[in-house]
Amino acid sequence: MHGEFSNDDIIEENQEINNVEEIQDLESEEIEVAEEEKISEEIEEKSKSEDVTVITKGTTITGGIKSDTSLVVKGTIEGDVECDGTLTITGSVSGNTIATEIYLNTPRLEGDLDSEGI
Repeated sequence: MHGEFSNDDIIEENQEINNVEEIQDLESEEIEVAEEEKISEEIEEKSKSEDVTVITKGTTITGGIKSDTSLVVKGTIEGDVECDGTLTITGSVSGNTIATEIYLNTPRLEGDLDSEGI
């Protein structure tokens, strides 16, 4: 029976493949969580040294927003964003953004970016 596989062998091989895919999915989720934690730590560190406005996850703003301080967008803004400090986007923005510095960790951003950078 060289080269022949039983149904049990095929089922076992499929289970091993599924286990590997599940492990890869978990590793991807862990990486995303670690990135979000790192960004949260950076935001917290910046907020200790300057004023920061935070648009929290679950919050949606329809219309433009202008901030004299740094701004963190974890929620959704449907409009233009102008920020005199650092703009960090982990949520969603559909509009043009202007800020001194811009940090992005979002799968999609609609609109133009304008930043001095460093």
